[in-house]
Amino acid sequence: MFDCNNGAASSAYQGSGRVSRRAVLAGGTASLLAAATASRVKAAAEELFSKPLSPLLAELYERAKPESQVTIWAAGTGNLFWLDGTFVKRFPAIKLNSLGARDVGTRIIAESRAGRNVADVWSHSLGGSLQVQERGIFDKVDWASLGVNPNDLLFDGKGAPQHNFVYTPIFLNSRLAETDRPRKWTDLTENPFWHNKMVSSTFHLPRVSAFLALEWGEERTIEWLRMMLEKQKTLITTGEGTDFLTSGERILAPGESTGTAFRFTRNGLEMGHQVMDIVPATQFVLCKPKAAPHPNAANLLLAWLLSPEGKELNETVAGWSDIRSNSASPLRREIAAAGSKILFEDTDTMQKRADYYKNFSDVVRGLR
Repeated sequence: MFDCNNGAASSAYQGSGRVSRRAVLAGGTASLLAAATASRVKAAAEELFSKPLSPLLAELYERAKPESQVTIWAAGTGNLFWLDGTFVKRFPAIKLNSLGARDVGTRIIAESRAGRNVADVWSHSLGGSLQVQERGIFDKVDWASLGVNPNDLLFDGKGAPQHNFVYTPIFLNSRLAETDRPRKWTDLTENPFWHNKMVSSTFHLPRVSAFLALEWGEERTIEWLRMMLEKQKTLITTGEGTDFLTSGERILAPGESTGTAFRFTRNGLEMGHQVMDIVPATQFVLCKPKAAPHPNAANLLLAWLLSPEGKELNETVAGWSDIRSNSASPLRREIAAAGSKILFEDTDTMQKRADYYKNFSDVVRGLR
């Protein structure tokens, strides 16, 4: 199966905070990632960690102490960097080992075939996890004992929702007035204001279009795409569309994400997002590989990541929001206030979306 979620996984990888040289030059006063991240982690963690552990986490911590360490493998460093200043500080008796890489799925499959059990916890997109799940690598977990709602589970109880990659248009706040911001995806093709003002990539635009096609159908979505390209003259790049925002060449990048805007803002460039009438949301999941070398520490890390404390830190420090199962998420509340419809990724529509993606990629690249 074509993995149409590599886009989200790759964006997660890039989400470690890297900003291109072009963006840094445009920002001028942009903060260094290390300093900005350390300050944000410290402030958020200190506030939460002034409170005692919940009874559940306290019990799991005691069980995990004899194992002394835990290993998490993830789609990229953007899913991991924030844990050093949070999980490690909250649970100092547990050493955190991590691997964040684009090919982490291939690696864990190879390790499993060789009989090596190397990871305790897995964090990846639904599509990136599916290829691992199909090979029977994940274990069934008693998620209820970890404080997780059984109704939220994926992969027949072997996965739990962690956060979402939420597609939205993004922009520099200083260059787009509140009154000019779009509210519907069709605004981008119907409003002449957007002529020659948008940029997207061959990477992102087909992906968000594939989500929209689940709601609109293929024919209407292709018509929308052609209007974006031919009528509105959206600039298409094989690189990062955000470079053209920071340089001032374009003012809106449709098909980006709330997380991208968050990370640019964190690094000193005030970038905003706009929740649209339809909100496409790729799903990231947490799983526990079979024969995890540190099973109790794995349960602790899983329970903490899925706890209100873990979810709040994931959103405020790393910019990853859980709009599926976290009712306290500010982004989820923003979406609800806008009356928008969320299109959650699921395994039932994955192949259909993959087919849409291929067709729309041809349209964006001028091959169809």
